[in-house]
Amino acid sequence: MNNGENKFEESYFFPMKGCHKAMNADFDKDGDQDIVAISFFDALDHPRESIVYLENKGDSNFTPRYLDGTYSGKWLTMDIGDFNQDGYPDVFLGSYFHNFSEFSKALYKGGQDFPQILLLTNVSQD
Repeated sequence: MNNGENKFEESYFFPMKGCHKAMNADFDKDGDQDIVAISFFDALDHPRESIVYLENKGDSNFTPRYLDGTYSGKWLTMDIGDFNQDGYPDVFLGSYFHNFSEFSKALYKGGQDFPQILLLTNVSQD
């Protein structure tokens, strides 16, 4: 966290191998910033860990949540926006398989659907 004088201190640590992008937004509209992060490293060996939603319960007390339906991609890119214009932030993901060997490995592990893009729309709790 920035102390206001451009000096930063760690306030929370979440271990995520190969995390290469993390973005924040108030996904649950409770007034604090939540985080969504993606990892490209080892996504085929640990697909559940390729994307995580860190729900802020207040005072940087985060609860990690893994998102069903995201396990079949190798998420290389991500953006946040209100894509369906419902007032809640959504997450747009892009997947990348480098070669047929990676794709074959995903098939061998039981994958059947391999989306190249995925839009995760926020479901309002109102």
